[in-house]
Amino acid sequence: MSKCPSGHFDYEEAGFATLYSPSQIQDLSVGQLRQRLEALPCCSADRNGARGDPLNIILIGTSNDVFSALVREGWDPTHALNAGAVQKTVKAFLLGDRYRYSPVSSLYLFDRQQDVALQKARQTIHQRNHIRLWLSPYTYRGKPIWVGQISRDIGVRFTLRSPSFTTHKIDPEVDDARDYLVQDLLASESLEALGYVKGVGSAVPEAPRENLTGDYYFTDGLRAVVSISSRRVDASEIEYLGWEPLPNL
Repeated sequence: MSKCPSGHFDYEEAGFATLYSPSQIQDLSVGQLRQRLEALPCCSADRNGARGDPLNIILIGTSNDVFSALVREGWDPTHALNAGAVQKTVKAFLLGDRYRYSPVSSLYLFDRQQDVALQKARQTIHQRNHIRLWLSPYTYRGKPIWVGQISRDIGVRFTLRSPSFTTHKIDPEVDDARDYLVQDLLASESLEALGYVKGVGSAVPEAPRENLTGDYYFTDGLRAVVSISSRRVDASEIEYLGWEPLPNL
């Protein structure tokens, strides 16, 4: 993975090349792409299938292109969840410090936990944006398709239900985190195509949904679909996929 550090990070354990056999991978047409993305589950889940945070981002591109674009905009990989990372997380929680590579809890899609997670830390461990990504068995124009969940953490609380003894509270406006990521990729000048599809299911502030840890959230119900290029792309060159109206980014 280009430009990413090494040393006990979760992506180093993912084994992307062996997740699927060649016979399992299907290259989609643009019409099939929309159909398959809308048919995905609305949300991630825990290992027992209980509904977690919404799957609201789709990234299309090679691992090098996708993760290099994110790293250029200040996104960091996360440490694998182990005793050392737990100790650092608890220390940062108690002191209110910033832990740049703090691990994220496991959520599931395609019968496995996330393949990789990234985060953009802010001043303390209580605040960060984070992304979980799963490599799908689909490609588009030969490029891998990554299904993701993104949210913004606005607080941390202690819990015995988590291996790290802490859990983050998410900002209920999950669409803001989704669109913030789109803006980051626009700024990286690597975004070559952008569209939005249904699939999450809408929830209004007056009747929000709830994730696994009891945090409420609301959403317009759309997934952002972003294709990443290996070359610099001017804003005037971006292909807009006319599936759903673009939100005000």
